[in-house]
Amino acid sequence: MPPARRGVKTRRGAGTFRAEGEAGVSSWIRRACAVAALSSLGACGGHGASSTGPSAPQNFSVAAGDGQVVVTWTPESDLQYWIFDAAGAAISVSNYFNQLYAKVTTPAYSPQIVNGLYNGVQYAFVMNATKNGGPAGPSTPSIAVTPRLAGGTSPGWTVGSALPATLPGGGSADFRAIVFGGGIFIAAGTGGLIYDSLDGTSWNPVFNGGTINVVPPITTAINALTYVGNLFIGVGDAGTVIYSGDGVNWASTTIAATNAANGTPNLRGIVQASTSAYVAVGDGGVIFTSTDLLNWTRQTSNTAQNLRSVANLAGILLVTGDQGTVLTSTDAGTWTLRAVPAAVQGLTLRGSTVDTYSAGLGIYIYAIVGDGGTILRSLDGYTWTTQVASPIADNLLSVFWGSRFVATSSAGNIIYSDDGLTWTSSTVSAPIGQPLNRVIFGNGIYATVGNAGANAYSR
Repeated sequence: MPPARRGVKTRRGAGTFRAEGEAGVSSWIRRACAVAALSSLGACGGHGASSTGPSAPQNFSVAAGDGQVVVTWTPESDLQYWIFDAAGAAISVSNYFNQLYAKVTTPAYSPQIVNGLYNGVQYAFVMNATKNGGPAGPSTPSIAVTPRLAGGTSPGWTVGSALPATLPGGGSADFRAIVFGGGIFIAAGTGGLIYDSLDGTSWNPVFNGGTINVVPPITTAINALTYVGNLFIGVGDAGTVIYSGDGVNWASTTIAATNAANGTPNLRGIVQASTSAYVAVGDGGVIFTSTDLLNWTRQTSNTAQNLRSVANLAGILLVTGDQGTVLTSTDAGTWTLRAVPAAVQGLTLRGSTVDTYSAGLGIYIYAIVGDGGTILRSLDGYTWTTQVASPIADNLLSVFWGSRFVATSSAGNIIYSDDGLTWTSSTVSAPIGQPLNRVIFGNGIYATVGNAGANAYSR
C-alpha cells in the first residue's frame, strides 16, 4: 500500500497529466508526446532539447510541502513552461515517463504548486520551455525533494503579519473563523469583516479585483465558516447568517427564531448535514436547521448550554459546548447527549474533528478539544471515555485534521498529533501571544487566525 497522499487539488490554469506505474506509459502521454513530436515541441520524453528553443528556465527551485511541492523560477512572459516529475532521485525529459508516478504540468506559472504527491516518497523534477508552439529549449538540472507532513516541528509554523483590519470604532479585528474552498481561504471575525487569501499567508479585503462586501451590510461578529457545494456560509452574533458563491459578494440574513431566555442567539457553528440541509448551533443550546439558508427551524437539543461548534464527521453530526456538552445526531433532528469523563464535565469543549485518512481504511479516530488543555479521543464518535494528556494547559480553541491532528490555543500555542493519543507542541517562528481561534487545512497548507489579526501557517 502506498503511503498517505495529501492535498490533491491542482492549480487552476495548469494541466497535470499522470502516468502511474514503472513500466509503460499511459495512453494520454503517448498521445501528448505524439502531438509534441509532430509539432516539434520537443517537450515530451524522447525529444531532446533544440538548440533554437528558449534557454533553460532560470533560478529553478523546488520546495517540499505536505502532499505537494512548490516550484519557482524566473518566468518570461512569452514562454510556455513544462514541469516533469516522477518518483526517484533524478529524471530527464527523455526518461521521466518510465518512472513511477510520472506526470507533466503545463502550462505552469511560477510559483507553481504540484499536488497529488505521496508524503515520504522522493520525487525528481525538471523543467523546460517552449515559445509559440516551437521546439523546447534545454532543460534545467534535475532536483529531488521529499514531501512531508506539515503542522508540526519540521517544518514548523511561520507567523504572518497581522491582518490589516481595523474596526469602525478603532482597534484591530479579532478573526474567529477560517475556511478553505474554491481554491481560496476566507477569514472572518468581529465587525463583520471578511478577508481572503490565495495561499493562507497573505490576506486582503479584496479578491479578483473586487472589494468584499455584504448585502445588507453587517457589523456583527462572524464566528464560524464552512464551504459546501460551491458555497461559502458563515454564522455569527445575533443570529447572523451570510453566504457567497464567489467569496466576494455576500448576502446576509438573520435567523428569525428566538431563544426566550437570551433573545436572538449568537451562533457559533455551521455545517452541512446532508445535500439538502444545514445545521447552525449557538448560545442557550439552540440548534437550527434549514434547507435554503433563509428559513430556519428550531430543533430540540436537550440542553440549555452554550454550543460552541458543530461538525459533520464521517456521517455523525457532532456538537460541543459548555459544561462538557457533547451531542450527536445522524439526521439533524434527533439529538443525543453523550457522556464524557467526570474531569471535563464542567469545562467548555470547543471543537471536534476526525482522521479522514484512517476513516478511509475503516478506522475512525475522533478528537474533541477544550479548556485547560482538554483532549478527548473516541473510535466511534459516541463513546468519549479517553482523556488524552496535552503538552500545554492552555484552553484549546479549535482542532482540525488535514494530514494530521492540529489544535490551537488561547495563548497562541499550536499542538499536533498523528494518532490522537500522543500530542506534541509545534514549532512557531515567533511568539504569537494572542488566541488562535480557528485552524484549517487546505491545498497542503495549515492556516490559523486569531485575535488582533494574528495568523500563522505551515506547509
